[in-house]
Amino acid sequence: MAISQFTEATNVIGSLGDNPVTDNNLTVAQFKAKFDQVGTKIKEYINSTIVPAINNILSNGFVTTDKIADGAVTNEKLANDAVIADKLAEGVVSTLKLADGAVTGAKLASDAIDNSKLAAGAVTTAKIANGAVNTDQLAINAVKADNIAGGQILTRHLGYRQIDTEKIAELAVTASKLAGGSVTSAKFATDNDTKYRTRKIFVQASAPTSGMSDGDIWIKPINPTGGWTSLDIKVMTVAVPN
Repeated sequence: MAISQFTEATNVIGSLGDNPVTDNNLTVAQFKAKFDQVGTKIKEYINSTIVPAINNILSNGFVTTDKIADGAVTNEKLANDAVIADKLAEGVVSTLKLADGAVTGAKLASDAIDNSKLAAGAVTTAKIANGAVNTDQLAINAVKADNIAGGQILTRHLGYRQIDTEKIAELAVTASKLAGGSVTSAKFATDNDTKYRTRKIFVQASAPTSGMSDGDIWIKPINPTGGWTSLDIKVMTVAVPN
């Protein structure tokens, strides 16, 4: 839209005679009004022509991007809250643009913190809620002996038949650990085991001539013919291998 030119004469005073009262038949009041005539017409032109034209131009987006010089829009030119989300290019808000402490819990999307966002050692004891670590969270072989406090393994923690021979310490099974009648003949080792096989005890006046093996015991009464008590018994041969 073109703006029309100001075409009114501006030489109002210059066009008057040397004595406007007599030369131009003007009264004193009329002559004084001539001095304001040009200014009044310019004011009217500005308000009725220039201002509406400029407003129309601006309201229709006349000032396009290519009309704005690089760097012309300074902070002072921006109205408060003028920069909204749509005005920000993707990825333009870098770490340096964020004030310390600006990212609060409310700013984090659900599931935003994945494993890659956690620094090594960031999850301390205080960060783990009570009861949060269940079976699925424990890696295979994660719980070592040093992690278990003394006396914490109770009967209810032991699986069915999980205590095999290798788990029982040497000499750990004492008399008090054996239930009554639990040691039957089947629990004794065969003669092939020289350390734990069944021993035979011979109680007779003369040494056995047969049936006695290494490790068996011969008990000879001191007085076999005159009756004897436990005090009369003397162990003659004890052959027990180490």
